[in-house]
Amino acid sequence: MKQKWLLKSLMLLAVFGMIAAACGDSDSASDRSFDETTSIKLQLQWVPQSQFAGYFAAADLGFYEDVGLDVEIIEGGV
Repeated sequence: MKQKWLLKSLMLLAVFGMIAAACGDSDSASDRSFDETTSIKLQLQWVPQSQFAGYFAAADLGFYEDVGLDVEIIEGGV
């Protein structure tokens, strides 16, 4: 009986610990300010296709600028 109580207590403590960690303060990129931007070039492995949509969407939505990056996407190919 004592072991069951101890096991339940430890499980409850673990659950509360996970909840407390999830409710912590986030350090999101939108909260930061950047004094300068870093220019980078991203060369695709091939011509623009749907597999690279995430890169183009991030550029269009300004995600790179939010974290201080100036990204130039270069088309790959043969």
